Amino acid sequence: MRTVRRTHKADVTVAAPPSKAHTLRALFLSALADGESTIRNPLMGEDQRHAMDCLRALGAGVVEDGERIVVQGCGGRFEPLSDELNVGESGVSMNCLTALACLSSKPVVITGAPRLIQRPVGELVSGLRQLGCRIDWLGAEGCPLVRVHGGGIPGGTAEMRGHVTSQYFSAILVAAPYADRPVTLRCLGPMSEKPYVAITLEMMARFGVEVAHRDFAEFTVPNERPYQARAIEIEGDYSSASFFFEAAAVCANRLTVTGPL
Repeated sequence: MRTVRRTHKADVTVAAPPSKAHTLRALFLSALADGESTIRNPLMGEDQRHAMDCLRALGAGVVEDGERIVVQGCGGRFEPLSDELNVGESGVSMNCLTALACLSSKPVVITGAPRLIQRPVGELVSGLRQLGCRIDWLGAEGCPLVRVHGGGIPGGTAEMRGHVTSQYFSAILVAAPYADRPVTLRCLGPMSEKPYVAITLEMMARFGVEVAHRDFAEFTVPNERPYQARAIEIEGDYSSASFFFEAAAVCANRLTVTGPL
């Protein structure tokens, strides 16, 4: 048995962990942009590493350089080096890469960990098909595995339900600026997880694409201006720092949490 002594009157400074949501979106947007982007202060977890491997497989240059990631984007048209993208256990990557793969020059299969490929993607596939994309079910209908035929996104209007997850909307929004025609997305019923869609729109704007929306019920994505490569710093996720606050409160210590906002 180990005894852990309680600290008193300590003055501690910790950095808030980088945001997972912002890191993943920065990776996808950088890979789509034309030119070199730099992502500083990224979160380097398993989901991010699987996403990086998948983007490399799509033909983007992704290099870890100390505490930053340097991404050489493909300008919205991918030339895959592999016919399979394994997203691991990342649901965000599964959804976003299904949409991004529509911009590849040849078919690719989206796969992942056994538990992940039981998660439904039927609503996302329906939305992409409404925009003219070709996607086949390779297993049970409604769940990965899927084969995305690529060749581009014709564009137009798509309607999806948003009550289960907002990730379907984020996935199409991220890829939509490279469609042949402007894209309109409509949400049927309530939209769950609106803050995550807000993060997607914020990150798209930082890469140069402004999306108009009507209270998260309808989104209009222009296709005249592609993403601009840029240097970006990932903000801290202060919700992930909550256990530090709890520890400080229990031990009656002073805690300062730092990190970019």
